Parts: sequence; C-alpha cells; structure tokens
Amino acid sequence: MRRVSNWGIKMARCSFESILAKHELTDPALLRMARIIHAADVAQDIGADPIARGLEAIAVGYSLRFPDDEENIARQFEVYDSLYAWCRLQVAKGE
Repeated sequence: MRRVSNWGIKMARCSFESILAKHELTDPALLRMARIIHAADVAQDIGADPIARGLEAIAVGYSLRFPDDEENIARQFEVYDSLYAWCRLQVAKGE
C-alpha cells in the first residue's frame, strides 16, 4: 500500500492507525479495520490477521491499475467503505 502525505508508519503504526490515534477515534469497527489494514500494510505483520493478505492483494492490484495516487485513492473508497461495513457486522456479532 502507498503512504499518503506525512501520515506514514510511526512506531510500527500504519497510516490508518496514525489517523485514528490523532483523532482519538475508538469505534470498535474502526479498530477492527485498523488491525486488518495494519497487517496488510506492515510487511512483518502480514500474518497477524487472516483478512490482511486479501486486502494487500487488492491494494497492490489497484496500485498497478491506477498508478496515480489520487486516482488510486478515489477508486479504493468503495473497497474501504465495504470493509468498514463488514467490520461493523463482525463487531455486532461479537467477533
């Protein structure tokens, strides 16, 4: 996955985790999503979540199809919105 702006990895956090921390977001579904994104984004942690390899494959595929960062991000919103919806369901089910 590509890094955007100056959010980058800090203290073994992925960009998404840094955004959640900065804004003190504690929604359990966002935290579940952060674990998936972290594992997909931080190479040494790829095995930490079973969903991570699939997300990494999707992100790499988008990067190959849409090498321009802004277009890539715009096109991936639906993927991440759908992942968030799935995470909300998992949290509601207690998983």
